[in-house]
Amino acid sequence: LLKDYEVSHKGEDCHGGKHSKECITVMVAANMDGSEKLKLLVIGKSQKPRGFKNVKSLPVDYKANTSAWMTSDIFIEWVKKFDRKMEYQKHKILLFIDNCPVHSTIATLKGTTVIFLPPNSTSKLQPMDQGIIKLFKQNYVFLMLQHIIACFESRENSEINLLQAIQFAYCAWYKVTMRRISSCFAKAGFCTNETNDETENPSSDEEDNIPLSELVESWKTIQVHMELSSDLTVEDYVDVDKNAI
Repeated sequence: LLKDYEVSHKGEDCHGGKHSKECITVMVAANMDGSEKLKLLVIGKSQKPRGFKNVKSLPVDYKANTSAWMTSDIFIEWVKKFDRKMEYQKHKILLFIDNCPVHSTIATLKGTTVIFLPPNSTSKLQPMDQGIIKLFKQNYVFLMLQHIIACFESRENSEINLLQAIQFAYCAWYKVTMRRISSCFAKAGFCTNETNDETENPSSDEEDNIPLSELVESWKTIQVHMELSSDLTVEDYVDVDKNAI
C-alpha cells in the first residue's frame, strides 16, 4: 500500500492553504506485515540540486518537477517499475492506492493488481493514515531538530539542504518498525489472525521508536534558541503540512 503527501515549511498564505518556498513530496509504501518497506520516492523542484554534486547514489528514488508534486507521469513510472520487480520475483500482489486525480489507472501491469480506495474514505481505510505517516514524520522532525540543536551548540549554519532532508527521511522511514506497520494495517481492517491481536495495543513497539518525550524536549530547546512562541507545540510543527497545497 502506498501513500504520497507534501511536506512544506516556511509557508505563506496561498489560496486557503500554505504554499512553501521549500517543499518536497514523499511517497511511502509497505506491505501488510511490515516486512518490506519500499524505498521512499521523493519529489523535489530541481532536476539537478546543487547539494547532489558528487553524490553517486541516493537512499531514495528522486524525481523533480516545478511544483514538487506527484504527477500522473511520475506515478505511472513508479507503478510500472514496481510491477516489473513483482514480475521478476514471480509475485502476484494487490496494491491499494488513494483515489486521487494523479493516481492514474494502468492497464498493462503483469504482477500487480491496483485497487483504488473509495473516495473520502482515506482516513479510515488507509493504513498509512492510521499512524505510520505520523510516526515517520515524528522521526523526521526529531532528526531535524537534533541536527539544528547540534549546529546551535557548535555555532554552525543550521540550514538544511535537500540532500540532508533526504537523509533524514531515509533514517526516519528506517525507524518505523514492522510491528507498527502491521498494527496500523490491522487498525484499517487489513489483518490476519496473527495481526488482529496487535490492534489492541498499536503502540506496543514504542520502545523501538523515538519516544515522544525526547521529541518534546528537543522542541523546547529549539523554541528557546529560535525564540519561537510557546503556543506552537511540537504536534503543530509535525503537522505543519496538514493544509499544504
